Amino acid sequence: MKNFWSDYVQTSEELFISRQLRFRRDNGAIWLDAMKLKNGMNVLEVGAGSGPFCLRIKELMPSVSVTGLDRDEGHLDYARAKLLEHGLECNFVLGDALCLPFNDKTFDATTSHTVIEHVETTKFLGEQLRVLKPGGICSVLSVRTGLSAYPESWSKLENDEEDALFKKAWATAEGFEKNMA
Repeated sequence: MKNFWSDYVQTSEELFISRQLRFRRDNGAIWLDAMKLKNGMNVLEVGAGSGPFCLRIKELMPSVSVTGLDRDEGHLDYARAKLLEHGLECNFVLGDALCLPFNDKTFDATTSHTVIEHVETTKFLGEQLRVLKPGGICSVLSVRTGLSAYPESWSKLENDEEDALFKKAWATAEGFEKNMA
């Protein structure tokens, strides 16, 4: 863990700026609605990095409780300082996305952005499912082409549990698309 990513891959400031471009204030209503986030929720961001999503959500929905988890201490130190600079509060936790340090059924929603490409998907999604309250929402954003989860884009997955998770996620997404129409 420690500071591998921030020391060798992308500085905390570079990560903050690139993600701020994705989660801009002017398009906030669109991505908050797509993620089904609402005031009063308890939200976990898995792979929070240097904290730009946590910052934006607190700016746009002040009554949401946000916890950001990341493996990189350097990114989390940057995130804490950035939120303090803006007078906002989020909880930042050093931890592993494949072994979340939270009790079962803790969060109303989990979200991750460009993390699923770097981890084993069954454990990653299973851990988020474990910490979600019944009826909770899990949103996963990937910017890599070819990684989209459409029923016709996957054959039988590694095991029945992974297959069931993807089928459940797809059914939820289809219901959301119908409600948006």
